[in-house]
Amino acid sequence: MENYLIALHYRKEQGNFKAAFAVYNSIGNAYFYLGDYASELQWSKEALEFARVKGDTLNEAQFAVHCADACNKLSDSLSASAYYDRAMELYRMAGDTAQMAMTLNNQSSSFAPASAEKLSALKESARLYEKMTPSAETQSLLSHVYCNTGIWYAAANRHDSAAIYYDKAMNTVNVSGDKYKKIFVYSHIAEYYIKRNNPAKAKQLSLETVELIHDVAGDNHTFDIALKVLSKIYALENDYGRAYETLLKWSAVNDSVHAKSLREEKDKINSRYTFESHRQEQLEKRKRIAERNRNYFIFALGACLLLAVALGIYIYYNRKLAWKNRELIRKAQQWANVEPSSMIADTDELPEEEELPKAAEPDETDKLLFAEIEHLIDGGLYRESNLSLYMLAAKTNQNPTYISKAVSRYTGKTFKTWLNEYRIKEAVRLLSDKNNPNISIDTLAFDTGFNDRTTFYRVFKKTTGISPTDFKKNGLHK
Repeated sequence: MENYLIALHYRKEQGNFKAAFAVYNSIGNAYFYLGDYASELQWSKEALEFARVKGDTLNEAQFAVHCADACNKLSDSLSASAYYDRAMELYRMAGDTAQMAMTLNNQSSSFAPASAEKLSALKESARLYEKMTPSAETQSLLSHVYCNTGIWYAAANRHDSAAIYYDKAMNTVNVSGDKYKKIFVYSHIAEYYIKRNNPAKAKQLSLETVELIHDVAGDNHTFDIALKVLSKIYALENDYGRAYETLLKWSAVNDSVHAKSLREEKDKINSRYTFESHRQEQLEKRKRIAERNRNYFIFALGACLLLAVALGIYIYYNRKLAWKNRELIRKAQQWANVEPSSMIADTDELPEEEELPKAAEPDETDKLLFAEIEHLIDGGLYRESNLSLYMLAAKTNQNPTYISKAVSRYTGKTFKTWLNEYRIKEAVRLLSDKNNPNISIDTLAFDTGFNDRTTFYRVFKKTTGISPTDFKKNGLHK
């Protein structure tokens, strides 16, 4: 049984459903021969549902018959009748006349021995077989139906009709050439004739039956019937020696059958225990695998959700930062193109610059001096990294202190702050120049008069609110 279970699981995983149904059939047959009809019913139900799900009408009908046969063995005639009806409907849909006839014959066994329903099922089964093209198989099956019909008439004490159907059974089974079916038919008819006080006919059939059994079958239930009939016949003929000898054979057969039954019962229990233990292990293993897969799925789903949330947050803040940077760049570019007196004054996004306490309004001399200084700065003097008040004083012949005061009165900022803002404006213009996209930050720093990259970085971000690297990445071509 363990091998059956492994094979069934493998075939299902392969998607080879035809082979899977064959395994189901083998499991059901194994339990049938072991006499474990409850297990046969359980597996046949599972196969029936599997066939229904897969839309396999013929296999669904076949396993409905198996379920019915198992219910018959369990004396559940109501359930057996329901399964037979289901099988009949499915075979009718498939147009399978042979299976319909066979199912009716099987169904007849679920009815009471002398019931009208049993006779009706047998006659309908015979009618269907008779309509089919004659073959060895159909004739063999038809002989079985005729024999069962004869048994029904005999039970109803309608012996004329019984004899007619028994004759039909013998004729058709002889035509079929099926020796096994002939054993079944002849042994039951022999038993009938001994009851009808026709020992000659019963002896003839019993001897033929015993000869057939020795030839093809060996000891079995029909051999048991034949020996009982022969024993009675010999006794009626006053041949008590042969009657006793035959009775001993019958007893030996019964004893061997009983011993065999005990062995089969033991094997059935052991097989059932082994199979169910293995099945339980397989179920537990599948349960563990399913639980592990479920946990993996939940973990993977959680990780995906977490990554999705993290990615969403990253995208949101990245876009927010990019938007903020673009806004700062826009304002810095706008600021770099306006008059010095309004530098960054209305830009709430940019940090506040160092401003001096409010000084006196610049006079005409301050304006002239600042214009001269601005002219020098515009001429490129801002690029000098060592530019100072003293250098400007030398170039303008003015006192350094007076230059510092003129700048602060005119701009409201210290000379250093004003100079750095000028340099940063130039840096913003250079970074915004589409014709110069590959300018490096180091080159930019030195070209605008800063001694080193660090100072330039610090002053640029303090003035514009954004680093020169971010400005270059987000500002050009935007």
